[in-house]
Amino acid sequence: IPMFMLDTSLGASKSASWGDAFLNSVDESGSSNDTRGKLRRGDLIRVGHPTFGETFRVSTDSTRAFTDKVIPLGSADDSNSPASLSFKSLQHSTYEVQSFFIRSGEEHVTLTPSTIFVSGFRIRFKSETTQTTTNGGANGCLRWDSDALQVKAELETLEGIDSVEVTRETLPAITGSVGAGLKFYVTFTGDNVRGNVPPLEIVDIGTNGCLDSQLIGGVFGEDIAPVAVEQVEISYVPMYEVQ
Repeated sequence: IPMFMLDTSLGASKSASWGDAFLNSVDESGSSNDTRGKLRRGDLIRVGHPTFGETFRVSTDSTRAFTDKVIPLGSADDSNSPASLSFKSLQHSTYEVQSFFIRSGEEHVTLTPSTIFVSGFRIRFKSETTQTTTNGGANGCLRWDSDALQVKAELETLEGIDSVEVTRETLPAITGSVGAGLKFYVTFTGDNVRGNVPPLEIVDIGTNGCLDSQLIGGVFGEDIAPVAVEQVEISYVPMYEVQ
């Protein structure tokens, strides 16, 4: 088994995903990091951890771009053969965090709490949609004002998500703009969701079996602000030159 000695840190790769055959090189500030002053095609690099990370060579296939932003990955045994990132690299990445909010669309409008009349929604991740809880209506419908542990538990029923952490924040109304509501932060911590992950989708809001309190005198469906998922924190994985 060949032995490789750690040399220097090369910065990090931004938004690396399972199966990526390249690294997006950035420095500590997140700006593009040109590694060509340290690396040449055929050189060894280790991704994730200086000792236990995944080892590659910079690809010697001249048809694959090696630029100030992109490092093409080749096999450690044959630099002309493409190689890709696996869990061995990404287990050392930072966590991606996404958020979404549900709030009223107008400053002086208050959504009806589910303790009075229930309203719900589902969450989709990749091709899967929540299907377990019935707190917000039919299978998979969460209450719009679920607590963080309820959202976590439902997300972890999806095959593609092995572990997340969820927190919830109360949002006040904004003068002259949108009303009060809740914001949820989802941190992807599991082995299956390390590195860059697809965005969550908030679907079936008060529809398709998820309850809408507006239909029985409450305030919800027609009064909520547009719901969007945001990437709060991007995942980074460190990379190192080895000799």
